[in-house]
Parts: sequence; structure tokens; C-alpha cells
Amino acid sequence: MSLANATYPSPGPGLSLPGQSDVPGTPLTPQDKPPSATQEMMTRVVTGAHETIDDLAQRATPPLEHLAQGLSNTGEALHDKAELWRATGDEWAESLRCTVREHPLAALAAALAVGVVIARLTR
Repeated sequence: MSLANATYPSPGPGLSLPGQSDVPGTPLTPQDKPPSATQEMMTRVVTGAHETIDDLAQRATPPLEHLAQGLSNTGEALHDKAELWRATGDEWAESLRCTVREHPLAALAAALAVGVVIARLTR
């Protein structure tokens, strides 16, 4: 027989060991014991902590939603700007192609001049 399954005799009528009720074989439940001062204090502390966290969460929700909306709007604005710059770059590239097709010798001279300047700057 293990110690965990052992039953011990009751100390007598009206007396009980901690964790035992007056009825043999029936352990005390937390509802049967009057709460101690420590338990009451812990309950108040835990309840207060939960209330504080709930209050902080309620106060933080509107600013966080506002921030999320602002970030979403900023992301959309950046995406729109990127599209605008991409379109502008495409327009410039097409304009440059047309200019090179119309004036190939001038484009070649300009490219040669830019190459010489870059070569001199990198020495």
C-alpha cells in the first residue's frame, strides 16, 4: 500500500487535521475553509491587476487603431508615389529613346563625352 492511498484515522470528534473535514474520508474543499487574510489580499491584488490591464487595454485600443489607420494611409500614399515615379521614369526613358532615334550622332557624342568625364573623375 502506498502512502498516497493510505487513510489515516481522524483525530477525534470536533477535531480535524488540515485538509480533512469532520466526515471521515472527505477532504476539505476551498469553499469549506474560511479565506485567510493572505488569500483575500492575493485575490484583491489579482483582481486589481486584471482591472488595471483591462483598463489599459481599453485606453490603448483607440490610439492603436488610429495608428494602424495612419500607417495604412501612409502605405497607400507611398504606393501611389512609387507608381507616379515609375510612370515618370518610363516617360523619360521613352523620351530619351525618341531623341536617340532622331539624333543618333548627337547621342553618340553625348555618350562619349559623359564616358570621358566619368573616366577622369574615377582616376
